[in-house]
Amino acid sequence: MKYSIDEAISEYKQYIRIEKGLSNQSVASYMTELKKFREYFIKKKEIREISKNDILDYFSYLNEQALKKRTISHNASTLNNFFKFCMREGILEIDPMVSVKFPKLDKDLPVVLNEQEVEDLMNVAYAQARENALHYRDFCMLELMYAAGLRISELVNLTINDLHLTMNLIRCFGKGSKERMVPIADYMIEILNEYMQDYRPQLMKDHDSNYLFLNYKGQPLSRQSFWKMIKQKAVLANIKKNITPHTLRHSFATHLLNHGADLRSIQEMLGHSNISTTTIYTHVTNQKMIDEYKKFHPRSKQQEEKENV
Repeated sequence: MKYSIDEAISEYKQYIRIEKGLSNQSVASYMTELKKFREYFIKKKEIREISKNDILDYFSYLNEQALKKRTISHNASTLNNFFKFCMREGILEIDPMVSVKFPKLDKDLPVVLNEQEVEDLMNVAYAQARENALHYRDFCMLELMYAAGLRISELVNLTINDLHLTMNLIRCFGKGSKERMVPIADYMIEILNEYMQDYRPQLMKDHDSNYLFLNYKGQPLSRQSFWKMIKQKAVLANIKKNITPHTLRHSFATHLLNHGADLRSIQEMLGHSNISTTTIYTHVTNQKMIDEYKKFHPRSKQQEEKENV
């Protein structure tokens, strides 16, 4: 059976949305890249007409657009998965991507707060927490993100039903709506209980929302609002690093590893499907070790002083 490019893309969309269970945001991202790919080959009708040389031409075109290497790499990954799907489903007999090689990107080490910086951030949030319900909500969210290593999307989508505080657990749904249970400490339970008993009712207004964290209108808090809040708190805490909501998640993993936690356990808590994703935190701790060595080893210090002369 012959498939047009549009039919193949439509089939793939259904696959990642229904069978893979990807979020609407992820599906939209992949479709944007495949739409750009389709527009480049607008004169071609059938998917089997696309050859290896066509693929190489397409990526030469992307390079000419002065796109970032990471953007081009993501496009390559999207197309690679798309053509693998076409092969599995019998839409194609030859994969035009199979012998196309792309340089591997060096992974950027994540920005991580040290333990004192986390303490400073939480102290600023706590100092404001008693002013009103919104500030206490902010304090509670920052503490929970660091206590459980949550993604921002997981944090803002938490509901009351996701809290299992008698068991020191919270439930969250990660990428692909994959469910996991994450442990939290007693101090976090106390903070959550106080938020729910004394402050969340003030934010509910006339709404009967099941979401845990609400804005001043009684509606679920957006990711953008949390991003803005954490930036403001970091400035007040005199933190110079360019932090994002993900920074607390990175810090959670790195600090656990520094204190001897098992990498597999960290993988489960973070919800990583592959442990290779989690191993980036070993590179963070290794870099810290190297920096500490250069800073404190007497011979290394002498060499650095010579170089600075």
